[in-house]
Amino acid sequence: MNRDEIFEILSDILVNKLKINENLIREDNFDEPLTGDLFGFNEITLGYTFLEVQKIFEIDINGRDLDNYGFSTINKIVSIIEKYVESESLQTV
Repeated sequence: MNRDEIFEILSDILVNKLKINENLIREDNFDEPLTGDLFGFNEITLGYTFLEVQKIFEIDINGRDLDNYGFSTINKIVSIIEKYVESESLQTV
């Protein structure tokens, strides 16, 4: 799975499950904090996103990946997913 596919799936989660305005899901917002004014996530929304990402991508995110706000922007979430998806593909080779 490549980065674009991950973005597509994550965007689907944000728009269809969390009802984020589709116009906000654009590249210049990918480094904006999800808990900031633009996206307005609270702890519940962020937690739901975390659980949904684990479920949809079939990954188990380690708590260390959350250090230093590792799950705070769209780009950071995609990077975490990439790490686990790459790890999964290496294990199946």
